[in-house]
Amino acid sequence: MQTDEIQKKKIECYLQKMLSLYKALEKFDRVLLLDDSCLVSHTAPDIFEQVPRNQIGAFPESERADFRSYNYDKKFILKKKKININEYYNTGVLLVSKHQREIFSPRNLSKNLELFKSKYPDQAYFSYISAIEKTNVNKLHDEWNFMPVFDYSNDSNRQLTELPNDHLRLVRQKHIIHVTGYYKKRDKIIEQINLALYNDQNVRNSLRPR
Repeated sequence: MQTDEIQKKKIECYLQKMLSLYKALEKFDRVLLLDDSCLVSHTAPDIFEQVPRNQIGAFPESERADFRSYNYDKKFILKKKKININEYYNTGVLLVSKHQREIFSPRNLSKNLELFKSKYPDQAYFSYISAIEKTNVNKLHDEWNFMPVFDYSNDSNRQLTELPNDHLRLVRQKHIIHVTGYYKKRDKIIEQINLALYNDQNVRNSLRPR
């Protein structure tokens, strides 16, 4: 596939992700959007009770100084929109209410298509639109969007196929674990975390329908 085609497919994919919220909120009062690489712990509290209806729940990735996406998109948004953002959110976990639906409307998306050429398209868009609209964002603790990257400075970690045991113990304490594309073989990391969370017989029994 040609580079231009890949870029077009990527843009379409992330546009659909944002548009899916707009469509879902036509039917539902509140929607929790999770990336397909997220795992939810069976011990997690009800996130809908943690975030007020007048706020969007999102993790402020800009508070993770070691993550590279914030610095990249901050410069990208400044170049494209001439606006310097202070807050940058990860969109792997988003809790949105019906009255916030317009943020993800086709009209708003089409006005900001250039942001979807970023390395992190949906995050660039949401961080920009929430800044200019002064959106009331509830800053989720990282236990609601925990990305198990423990040393960004060491690129060899990207090749890991499983997490060390001390890291896995920390992961077990979180509510939602979000395995990003940082890992080249993230399917293996997801499989390991899934087993760690759900491979206990008592856990499996508690999750069966009654």
